[in-house]
Amino acid sequence: MQLLPAARQLPGPPHSPPAPPPERPGPLYRPPADELVLLGAHGGAGVSTVVALLENHKVWDFGALPRQHLRTGRTVMGLAGRPLILLARGNVPSAALATAATRTLLHSGYPVTALIVVSDGAGPEPPEATARFRLLEPHLASGLLRMPFIPALRLVDQPAKVHLPRAAARSLTALRQLAPAQPAPQPTPQSAPTPTPQQGHR
Repeated sequence: MQLLPAARQLPGPPHSPPAPPPERPGPLYRPPADELVLLGAHGGAGVSTVVALLENHKVWDFGALPRQHLRTGRTVMGLAGRPLILLARGNVPSAALATAATRTLLHSGYPVTALIVVSDGAGPEPPEATARFRLLEPHLASGLLRMPFIPALRLVDQPAKVHLPRAAARSLTALRQLAPAQPAPQPTPQSAPTPTPQQGHR
């Protein structure tokens, strides 16, 4: 499936060097099962909180994409085939940074599996932010996920112990489903019985 139709290409940064070649695993390579990489489009995007909520799941916390990478439009990461999940807050400045981060990642050869928009709890999402996030959807392999504001997280130091609202639980379930599935065990081949030599008739 082509993620970036020609009519919807995100423009690259001006005067940027050529993109490095994307990771090319060998023909027998299989991405690690049940693993995800979470990356913030900016600081405070909620990466550490979502990682904590995804307990019992293998999640790599890549922090936030450095601002200098957004300025140059290039970045280098070792994903080893793991799905890349981008996070941003649900406001206008964060939407602009999510757009820049998506452009940087795609031009660097890293497809973005999904974008999680994390509510900042300051009220409804601004229409301009919503519009910018929708413009990013064609460039995301699995589209947008939304994580609602969870007031109870302000009262605890262990997010995994919080009783989650249904919308948050649904988003986490959808996020877990983006990880590569554990391959089914292959049946052990059975040894063929050794044929018994037959006596010929005299």
